[in-house]
Amino acid sequence: MSNFAEKLKAFLHDPIDKCFDIQGHENRAKLYANLLGVSGVLGVKGPDMIASCMERSLLPERVIQVFNEIRHPLSEGYLTVSNINPNDAFNSIRETYEQIGKEIGNWEDKKKFFFLWRNLQDEIFEKAKSENWVKYLPVLPADTRVPDHSIWEHLKIASSVLAFWDGKTLIQNNSLFLFSIGPVQSFIAQARKTQDFYMGSFILSFLTFKAMEVIIDKFGPTNIIYPDLYKQPLVDWFIKKNFKDFELLEFKEEHLQLPIGFKEEHLQLPTIPNRFVAILPLSNKDEINSTIVEQMKKKIGDTIKEAKETIFSELKPTSDILDENKIKKIQEKINSQLSEFPEIYWVALPWKIGNKDISFSDFKNILDNNILEKYEKLWNFADKEGEFF
Repeated sequence: MSNFAEKLKAFLHDPIDKCFDIQGHENRAKLYANLLGVSGVLGVKGPDMIASCMERSLLPERVIQVFNEIRHPLSEGYLTVSNINPNDAFNSIRETYEQIGKEIGNWEDKKKFFFLWRNLQDEIFEKAKSENWVKYLPVLPADTRVPDHSIWEHLKIASSVLAFWDGKTLIQNNSLFLFSIGPVQSFIAQARKTQDFYMGSFILSFLTFKAMEVIIDKFGPTNIIYPDLYKQPLVDWFIKKNFKDFELLEFKEEHLQLPIGFKEEHLQLPTIPNRFVAILPLSNKDEINSTIVEQMKKKIGDTIKEAKETIFSELKPTSDILDENKIKKIQEKINSQLSEFPEIYWVALPWKIGNKDISFSDFKNILDNNILEKYEKLWNFADKEGEFF
């Protein structure tokens, strides 16, 4: 269903060091991608346009701003950036891509995509750990004019979007997808010990991830936009299960003595919330239900069935505690409690209706006319004066 060759192009269409030299960034993107055995990255226009619209405020065209600060997206906080030699970054990053290319150049596109998403930042860290600029690597901005979102986030969103720009028209086929599993309140209400709270959280966390696996496998981890899956233990576990010869990296500063790589004990942490939001490269709700949601329900059901069978296999008659009748009653009670568990809710908001993108007229029955008119005026202004509208 998903073309990982195109997702690779989208993930590599901008270089990580774009902010150091905007004018030359396309040549560097092409160079770095070629070192990885990927071509055609400069043709990625549709996903780039949509990702840019999602991330940036209204900007007039042809405004130029040198890279001199990084801003916090939700506050007035910022970092002043100075005393950076861009050539240091260019050399280290080029050498990193060259080194990675020798290792993964012949891999299949899907495995290559997962490797770059998971390990590229750490590979660059390791190569450039003694250089002054590398401390900014996780937050290097995608746009120096609005330096409040990172290049990593921009590439993540671009790689999750299915779109094509033919020079005149933007053609896209996407939906915003929300999935939720429960119940949460009854887990809390029935908890009597700290362990009960933990197990309730773990069960919901793990089952939610089993639903996520469908999207991760079909479209990649970048299509989950909440929560962020980068270095999530369960995602690392998924990668280790599905890809051979895939070392999970983690940058280590010697004086901090940070753990390196994947550790199985981390799987016991309920780090996934009971809901997630994704971008799906589909807009037909029936297709989403049949190809995505039904598979999610099956994965969750199979996981519960497997856990239940494991519990039943451990229930064996003993002379003083359990006889066969008691075991049968326990099994019946477990089956009864699981008959309506879990509660699953989902909704998909297509970005298009039929063959046309959503327009303001489609919200007339939802929004007040005065509110709709204000948004429409803003849209018309942005369409006329702004970039990527």
